[in-house]
Amino acid sequence: MVRVHPLRPENDCDHFASGDLALDRFLLQFAGQNMRRYVGVTYVAEESGFVLGYVTLAACSTRGDEVATVRRTLPAYPLPALRVARLAVDGRFQGQGIGTLLVGTALDVALGMTRTVGCVALVVDAKPGAVEFYRRFGFKERVALEGASAARPAPVPMSLPISEVIAAREG
Repeated sequence: MVRVHPLRPENDCDHFASGDLALDRFLLQFAGQNMRRYVGVTYVAEESGFVLGYVTLAACSTRGDEVATVRRTLPAYPLPALRVARLAVDGRFQGQGIGTLLVGTALDVALGMTRTVGCVALVVDAKPGAVEFYRRFGFKERVALEGASAARPAPVPMSLPISEVIAAREG
């Protein structure tokens, strides 16, 4: 049975291979460090201790005009949001719903934040090949304000207003 929980030292990450070396390296070398330093939390989908996929979440801020469908109703100052910092699924398990399960975890955490500290949106800088994946959940493209680099393909900034998550979950 696949379970999702915060990364634990006993989780087997040594054989994780998503097909993206940077994402694999992050899980092996930096996810645990970031958790110990309170930078972000990595949730793993695991079965029998073996990591099938992971999502790293971090608190962030966004502006009301960056949240696509609710920009007119939010103030202009920085607002609390949740960032999907990284998401990867082991290549042997891609296409089996693990990514969807991990996005569901991110949605649950974002909903929890709305009740405890505030959260207006879930944001992600999607790699070009992942844009359609995030669109399936309702994420919409937003304008990138910074972070462009000629050294890598430009990510596609996307957001999902928390009001839409609440509406979808309530029914």
